[in-house]
Amino acid sequence: DRIRQDYPQIPEGRLTDYQIESVKGVGGDLSAMLALDEEYIDSVVYRIRHLPAIAAWQDQSDPDQHGKLPSSRFIGKQSNLPKLLLIGDSFSFNMNSFIPNYFGNTYLVRSNEFNQVLARTEQPDIVIVEIVERNIDLLARY
Repeated sequence: DRIRQDYPQIPEGRLTDYQIESVKGVGGDLSAMLALDEEYIDSVVYRIRHLPAIAAWQDQSDPDQHGKLPSSRFIGKQSNLPKLLLIGDSFSFNMNSFIPNYFGNTYLVRSNEFNQVLARTEQPDIVIVEIVERNIDLLARY
């Protein structure tokens, strides 16, 4: 709700905007790293799909030069909504299905570093920097 204080035109997310389905669980990424993914299985996971009425479409995908997750640009259904630049690590990847639906234009950049040149070039209305807690010390470098 904090962002809507400055940008009240951003629609509020509603459960009715999504189709939510429970499916049989699988081992998570941490259990897989420890080769325990067959022993530790979530009983259920949720498959969440946005309804076409709110769905932003992916306009661009830029491969990462280091073989990591790509950066992606999305165009929202309502061009009058604010422009978002989200700089984040792999923990922000799952946001791709949700965040762009509430902005006019969204650029999701996979990085641990805030890039001032990129921010000036993109001229977003809103910048979000997402960083996993174990790397929180990187914020001091910005």
